[in-house]
Amino acid sequence: TEKTQSDLDALMLTQGYRRFAWSLLMGNSFPPVTFQPEKSMEISGFVKTLGGKPLAKSKVTLFTTTKGAFLLDTITDANGRFKFDNLIFPDSIRFVIQARGASGRKNVEVVLDNVPPQFVTKNKNAPDVSVNINTELAGYLRNSKTQYDDLRKYGLVNRTIVLKEVTITEKKEPVRNSANLNGSGNADQIINGDLFRQQGCITIDQCLQGRLLGVIFRGGVPYSTRSFNQPMQIIVDGIYVESDYLQVLVPTDVATIEVLRSGGYTSIYGGRGGGGVLLITTRRGNDPSFIGQLYTPGIVTYNPKGFTNTKEFYSPKYDDPKTNKAVADLRTTIYWNPNLITDKAGKASFSFFNADSKATYRVVIEGIDDDGNLAREVYRYKVE
Repeated sequence: TEKTQSDLDALMLTQGYRRFAWSLLMGNSFPPVTFQPEKSMEISGFVKTLGGKPLAKSKVTLFTTTKGAFLLDTITDANGRFKFDNLIFPDSIRFVIQARGASGRKNVEVVLDNVPPQFVTKNKNAPDVSVNINTELAGYLRNSKTQYDDLRKYGLVNRTIVLKEVTITEKKEPVRNSANLNGSGNADQIINGDLFRQQGCITIDQCLQGRLLGVIFRGGVPYSTRSFNQPMQIIVDGIYVESDYLQVLVPTDVATIEVLRSGGYTSIYGGRGGGGVLLITTRRGNDPSFIGQLYTPGIVTYNPKGFTNTKEFYSPKYDDPKTNKAVADLRTTIYWNPNLITDKAGKASFSFFNADSKATYRVVIEGIDDDGNLAREVYRYKVE
């Protein structure tokens, strides 16, 4: 009937249209789930010939000598795929994956599966985020000095070990073969390409996610936080290229990346440098570090992100009689709790002591519910 059609249309508008065949669903034939629930850590990939043909029944060995040595091996399936699952390992670990053909063939290629990172979108809380670490640490350093003077006043310095002043003299290593118009190494930030060898990332934008100060990537395109409307200019070995060139540039071929964001460095590039400049210098044949980049068939290294040990946030125990309450509490971060659970009414409570500084305190509350909805609130109060 017409009413049935109208109700069905309203239902589909609410639930969203899907393309499926009822005959398959009634026959218990469901589409494959592309992203399976992650129940443990795993390392997977496939083995192929140098010509790109999958190699079945190849032996794949996974081993490491860091964080406790261990060794595992497996055999590839008919499509040349392999998987090591149910793995538990700490952070900063390095694996070596070695593959051999069914007949002991060494000239094979190992390709690891890579999950692309979440694209960084514009942060609506950007005005509340501080990117100047010097300003952030200034108050901490002042309070540390005041607290040290306070400990001396109460005769508690003897309980600590005061290090003698150490003067470190280091010569700045020049950026070789740089095309920087400001001069080699004159940049707001310099990234050494050796870092990419340890990460195991596939593209440059993946390698640089979260590593460049004041730079975010949207859709693989770098933007300076000083100019969200104009992407940064990419220059590779003195040649101006488009932003999508980062997707085809091999990370291990990069020697250095110079980041130009401030006006003093970008002005020499005119209008092209209005949004900032990324200067990429690739490796040369006479680069001593390039020797370690030689391709080794059948062997790859992998540096995954593992678990880190839980650290407890320190707060003074004022109810402990051993605590010297005369010493001023000059901490800049006074409370942190990552595991607050609300009750049935959605409420939770916590308590903490203010520091002894008279200032405006900033409280940040972030949370997530069972449905994955995010919440964030920032408010301030003044202590006089």
